[in-house]
Amino acid sequence: MKKLFSFSDTAGRLEYFFIFLVLVVFLFFSAIVADANILRQFEQFGILGVVTSILLILVNISRRINDLGKSRYFILISFIPFVNFIFFLYLLFAPGKKIEKRSGHTSLKGDLMKILGIIGIISSVVHGASKEAQGHTTLESIESVLVLFVISVILLFIGIIKDRREMKELDKKIGVGKILVDDRLKVVPECQGDDYKQWTSCKGKAVYPEEGTYFGEFTNGKRWGKGIWTSADGTITKGTWKNDELIEKE
Repeated sequence: MKKLFSFSDTAGRLEYFFIFLVLVVFLFFSAIVADANILRQFEQFGILGVVTSILLILVNISRRINDLGKSRYFILISFIPFVNFIFFLYLLFAPGKKIEKRSGHTSLKGDLMKILGIIGIISSVVHGASKEAQGHTTLESIESVLVLFVISVILLFIGIIKDRREMKELDKKIGVGKILVDDRLKVVPECQGDDYKQWTSCKGKAVYPEEGTYFGEFTNGKRWGKGIWTSADGTITKGTWKNDELIEKE
């Protein structure tokens, strides 16, 4: 969450796209609420939403620029009409320049497939809802978007699978097995949410009652990668984990 407000952090292609999409939608609805002729009693909240959205969009752009290894002054391009559209596309598709210093940032093909999949899923849901609003039956609405929805889901899963393979190859290139636990955990992205069983390809802290506490990498809700285990008696163990088991001590 802190990353959303940090101009000095980094963001991969997919993270940049997803946050940008959410913020643009939020900006759109905030602008509607801010309209003096609509929902006048909420006008001030709408204006606050517009300002907040613009600020967070600039932060998101800055994080993506940092990931590309460019000067943050490039953010000024965002204010140039027409040129900014090309700039946004560049931010969306350009690969990061400092791959060896990070993990979890994915390939262009994988990101493109996931982006197309997300857009397709959103489009099919919106189109189906509009069909039903026009008087079509629920079945007719589903039939009209079923093919697009299925293809989009397939693209999304192919992108995720491709990213996992790319990450494994990248880990081999940068020598994950030779990196110290503390150094590795500095570059692994934070896990989102409180349920560690849902965490994957990220780092987080989980408490195991009457056993101990684990801080490190997770894959499919399991301790997998570099991590630090603090047992109930206070003993600290650093090492490499696989499928919830410690396979190598540091």
